[in-house]
Amino acid sequence: MLLALANVLTHHAEHDADSGVLKRYADAELGWRNFVVSVKKRFLPSKGSIAENFSRDTTYPVVKVVDGDTIKIEYEGRVESVRLIGVDTPETVHPTKPVEPYGPAASAFTTNLLAGESVYLRFGEERRDGYGRMLAYVFRASDCFFVNLELVCRGYGRITLFEHKYTERFQRCQDQAQEDRKGLWLQELGNAAASH
Repeated sequence: MLLALANVLTHHAEHDADSGVLKRYADAELGWRNFVVSVKKRFLPSKGSIAENFSRDTTYPVVKVVDGDTIKIEYEGRVESVRLIGVDTPETVHPTKPVEPYGPAASAFTTNLLAGESVYLRFGEERRDGYGRMLAYVFRASDCFFVNLELVCRGYGRITLFEHKYTERFQRCQDQAQEDRKGLWLQELGNAAASH
């Protein structure tokens, strides 16, 4: 939609060139294009994506995003909770813990990625956690986008302590997010500065 608006501005600029407003339209168009680029950088996949072959996999519709690292899906005729492997986002719905800083942002990010989407699942060594939730790597079916990894790359969550299939890749993404002060790493930097 924003790109379409930029195209309309360009069209009007060409027709209004004689009236002396070409520069104003060109400035507006450049502003919109810069805005579109910044939106794409924020919401499109990062370099952290991983190639997987899903040609024989089943897709599972996302029923609900519970929080940043937990979703509900339709799985073999029932609704199942899925905990994303390898990433831990700040709490927003824990029954005994308060909402943690940056938790709502992580939940919103996962919701933006998965609302109305279907997903592919890849399982680790353990299929369920102590709460009965399925444990899985989650890939958005429309473009095979690796959700678990992206949460780490964008600073919406930190890596979990146990080893798993993608530990090294997750660690590289977290190191980069910390260096770039993305997401919760900027929050933690502010907290550290305030405590000194």
